[in-house]
Amino acid sequence: MMKKYILVLASAALMFSGCGEESKESLDTSAVSLSTNEIVSGSEGGNFDVTVTSSEDWRISGISDWVSTDKTGGKSGEKVTFKVEPSSSMVSDSVYFKIFAGSAVQKVKVKIAAGQVISLESDDKVELSSDANAIVVKLKTNIENLEYDFTDGGADWISFDQRSDAFGFTTLRFNVKRSKSFTARTSDIVLKGLNGRDIKINVTQAQRDTILCDNPAIVKGLDADNAIKLVLKSNVTPFIEFESSWLTKVSEIPGSKAADGLTDYTYVFSAPESKGSRVAVLNCHKDNADGIIMRQFSIKQQNPHPILVNITDANLRNELSKQGWILTSGESTECEVVDAGLTSTTLTLSGEYYYGLQATVIDGLGGFPELAELILNKSRTVRTIDLTGCNKLKTVQAKTYSMLENVIFADSPVETFSLGDPSDSGLDSKSLTISGSKIKSIDVTCNSWMIAYGYEKCESLDVSGCPALTTLKAKREASSYNGAQCTMKTIYVSAAQKAAIEAGTITVEKSELSSYVVK
Repeated sequence: MMKKYILVLASAALMFSGCGEESKESLDTSAVSLSTNEIVSGSEGGNFDVTVTSSEDWRISGISDWVSTDKTGGKSGEKVTFKVEPSSSMVSDSVYFKIFAGSAVQKVKVKIAAGQVISLESDDKVELSSDANAIVVKLKTNIENLEYDFTDGGADWISFDQRSDAFGFTTLRFNVKRSKSFTARTSDIVLKGLNGRDIKINVTQAQRDTILCDNPAIVKGLDADNAIKLVLKSNVTPFIEFESSWLTKVSEIPGSKAADGLTDYTYVFSAPESKGSRVAVLNCHKDNADGIIMRQFSIKQQNPHPILVNITDANLRNELSKQGWILTSGESTECEVVDAGLTSTTLTLSGEYYYGLQATVIDGLGGFPELAELILNKSRTVRTIDLTGCNKLKTVQAKTYSMLENVIFADSPVETFSLGDPSDSGLDSKSLTISGSKIKSIDVTCNSWMIAYGYEKCESLDVSGCPALTTLKAKREASSYNGAQCTMKTIYVSAAQKAAIEAGTITVEKSELSSYVVK
């Protein structure tokens, strides 16, 4: 009987327990639903509304640095606006928000597409010279068709060249034209980004430095002139230097800067009276910059009756012009003798290095009326020296003229001639001829190492054209392990000279390996 009672109580307890839970569930009526559970935004972002239907007041929870809401809660049927900021990421992104109403909850997924990203990895300011240039712009971007533009007329002188993508970077190359402007110019290269997030690279190209002159070669008469004017237009500060014993700068007057960026500069020079033509070369530098000659000008006092001379070798003409002895005209061999050439007594044609003067013929020196001394030092190219017409010439030296073949003194009053230092007078020419009506003494002695080592090439010497000869030093010999070496085997003389040598009236020093041949 007792067991049955306990079973009944247990059954009753179970029944009452089930009725309690069912009652509890019937008391919880929370509910919430949304017009959408997913917001999908393009990379540009935007505002998106979600309507909330709920059994009671609702609230929102969620944290994001690119999504915000216009409210944190509300009543059933109200809208909540999700504001999505434009993407600045090269990948898509998403975030979840939760909306609660009592114990009920719904999730809202907000998703945004990858943004159009552009960031500059190189300098945003570029400064260029006036020459043609290239600009290289380095970026990080995922924009396939990147648009660009130029400000302030930059499209006239900047142009796109090419794009390359490698190792996560994009490189853009732009070409810049050489500037013809006398003022600096500037432009922005604008690379178009999303929502006005443009990239700007400021490009500044320097002015084309210039010095202009309407009359760069001023010609005056031989009379004294104290008002020789040189007028320049420049966008730099000109600095004029010149070397002249007769031209003097009197004044320098700067003007005002014009709209084209150029300023007038007026220079006034003075010159005394001259006996012959002469030229002063003026080198014009930028802002006293050493070694940078921008322009050359000349001021010439012109003889109305010029003295002309014919000089066949272009290299010799250039050298004489540099020394101020002549004025040249293009490729013409006819040159005007100017002041130095009319009055100077000594001419030096000497190179600083072994090769020295590059001429092959030295001639035309008879056009210099006062020339008395000629110093020829270092040349591996000169083959002929023709001194015809040098009526006041007394001294000639041709040291280290290894290719020399012919020396013509003609009727010049030169009495002695030497090849200089015997240890440095080796010849690469096969023969040497010396002639002149007044020549008394010739010294072509050589004991150079060139003979001992077989580099000497001169096989003969011809002095038959020197009727006044009294002394001949022609021993071109050197010692070697094979004994005495002498390349010069033949000395050509006239019959009269041969007789004078035998009679002892002509003194000769020569190698025993050299022989006379009457010519």
